Amino acid sequence: MALDYYIPGTRGGFPNRILLVKTDEKLSMKLDITLFPLYCDGCGHFFSHFYIHKGSRKGVVGQITCPSCGRDVQVTDEGSMVDSVCINDHPVNFSSLYLLDFTFIEEADRLHDGQIIKALMAKYNKSELNYLTIDELTNICSASSCVQLTGDMKFQTDTRFAALPPDINRWIEFLYRSGVNLPSYVTILKSDHDIPSLEGSAIWRMRNLDKLISQFPSRRKTVFDTEKEVIKRLKEHKKKN
Repeated sequence: MALDYYIPGTRGGFPNRILLVKTDEKLSMKLDITLFPLYCDGCGHFFSHFYIHKGSRKGVVGQITCPSCGRDVQVTDEGSMVDSVCINDHPVNFSSLYLLDFTFIEEADRLHDGQIIKALMAKYNKSELNYLTIDELTNICSASSCVQLTGDMKFQTDTRFAALPPDINRWIEFLYRSGVNLPSYVTILKSDHDIPSLEGSAIWRMRNLDKLISQFPSRRKTVFDTEKEVIKRLKEHKKKN
């Protein structure tokens, strides 16, 4: 078992990730979370470091002593695919803490004409384990929907935790900028300037040809078309007289 400090730039081979699962031509996902914040369930102290889950033994990931009150904070899990942990007796569900429920992806997909799940399907390989890091997931969803990100926004999804890992903040920024309805418990800790839409770009035009064509007026008449109409009206006038 191992529970180590996370030092930025040294995450190594332990990124937060998901496993894409395909059943009856439908996608879903399972979580495998390795990087998370901690707090003391005794005094409420928020630990200043993120921690890396490097495995568990009989469900025990590791133990840290709270520097504020001296209480032992033990982290446990329930299996090899980590979608939740317990901090002492208090569960932490990462699908809600990190907004990594597949329903958020489905909502973003509906808002962007089915392009997101289509792109994820293209990544799926039935002969392999289909793991994606959260950064890879965010990049695929952002590129397929033409949603631009700054990576500078910060969010809070649980008052027990004062900060979320950088890859999770970026993921939630994608959901926010794509127009997904975020749960009421989500708070923006650091907003960022508005960024220009990709509407009108080459990628956008390829995916929105019908919308683009509708913006142009109908074909203007040429000089020859106009002359033909004049001659036609003169002939009709002569017939009446």
